Amino acid sequence: MVLLLLGCWPASLRGQDGVPTEKPAARAETSPDDAARAAELERRQEAEAARLKAEFDQYAYELRNATTEWSYTVKDLQARGVPQQDWPQHPNKLHFSRFEELAYQDQPDALRWCLTSVGQIGLDAAAVAEKKNEIYARLVVVHADLPWMKDLALWVRADGSPSSLGFERAEELLKTLYAKTSRPMTRAAVLAARSGLLEGRSDAASRAEYTKVLRELARDHADLPEGAVAQGKLFQVEYLVPGKTPPDVEAVDTE
Repeated sequence: MVLLLLGCWPASLRGQDGVPTEKPAARAETSPDDAARAAELERRQEAEAARLKAEFDQYAYELRNATTEWSYTVKDLQARGVPQQDWPQHPNKLHFSRFEELAYQDQPDALRWCLTSVGQIGLDAAAVAEKKNEIYARLVVVHADLPWMKDLALWVRADGSPSSLGFERAEELLKTLYAKTSRPMTRAAVLAARSGLLEGRSDAASRAEYTKVLRELARDHADLPEGAVAQGKLFQVEYLVPGKTPPDVEAVDTE
């Protein structure tokens, strides 16, 4: 049975539209009892996170062993000319539900594994896109400050095609990640991903937003590769497209 991540989120993390919401900010003044309760809650959360991580590592170990055995079996079947439809299922498909159970419990490695493996479990394109959307939503809201979220920005851009998430949903996810993360490298990656989504669009609103994103990326992240690339693209947009006046240039003549 395929479960939906959104439906399994704790009620305390869901807003009226089913999307996770941030916990209320703590009051500036706390009593000793409040501080003790907060410390105990933090300890329990850390212990639970460690338990889930250990469970993920065990699942990953078992999957590696199963995949190795599957590979040897497939090689033998190929050598004997057995048709592919008679091969055993890939272990990713057989083990997906185990990792999905951890993803329901907000284990970040399991969420990432499910995101990269959901296309291998036999779902049609619409079902894959739906499940990816659920996983992306959880990651950008709850895990925005993980170091590898800069990679996730590129994955969202790649999934922004009409056959997957679509442009509007990909834009929404990237904007959410940009608002949630405090990591400059992730923010730069988000802006670069948004510029990639917007670059091929021809409507006036998208063209204006594309220029705005490039300016922000070039201004705020000039020290990163994404910022340097944005500076070059911004020069093209402002001077080297039909209808724009090219800048003055100086050159050496034949004399």
